[in-house]
Amino acid sequence: GKFLIVNGTVTRTGSRKVLERIQLWKCQSCHSVLEKEGIFELRYKLSAPKKCSVRTCKGFKFTHLQGEHMRCSDYQEMKIQEKVERLDMGTIPRSMTVVLEYDLVDTCKAGDDVTIYGIVTQLWDQPVTEARCSLETVIHANSIEIHNEQRCSLDVTENAVSRHYSHWRRYQDSPMAGRNLILASFCPDVYQLYIVKLAALLVILGGVTHVDG
Repeated sequence: GKFLIVNGTVTRTGSRKVLERIQLWKCQSCHSVLEKEGIFELRYKLSAPKKCSVRTCKGFKFTHLQGEHMRCSDYQEMKIQEKVERLDMGTIPRSMTVVLEYDLVDTCKAGDDVTIYGIVTQLWDQPVTEARCSLETVIHANSIEIHNEQRCSLDVTENAVSRHYSHWRRYQDSPMAGRNLILASFCPDVYQLYIVKLAALLVILGGVTHVDG
């Protein structure tokens, strides 16, 4: 596949999985150990060997070696879509699956704006007799950049800044009166409910960043 750089917004993150990338199987006849390595395009789905790789052995029964012999890695799939603000009116955003492995797992969550560096490839489902082959085009991520800075789109003029400082200089000896004047001009259709207005303003202006987990 080709190496691409894609910008988008995370819409869904799958559960974190631990997959066996390499399996070790012990032949019950000659006791030799066979190594089977999973293929990314098949989602690392592995099965027991059909016969022993030793030429002099005709064994076809194997024991799966687990415990300290297991070689696993973290695995996660997530969905990203085009940024809505970059689309024309009425255009449906396109989406794509991104596969994360190792330390990239759980690095982002739904709602994050990200830049994905990765290779475009296909994932194949397990073939079924007399059924059409099923495959999905995905991006195998090599690196991720998260862009969650919230930039203010308002152009604050010098006049607005001077009015702000002028207001608080006027009420520097009675800041509560200055606050009440601002509350009176906020949501003028809501009469006398100063506590409700104050709570709404505190939520809008006084919020802090919260990171899940």
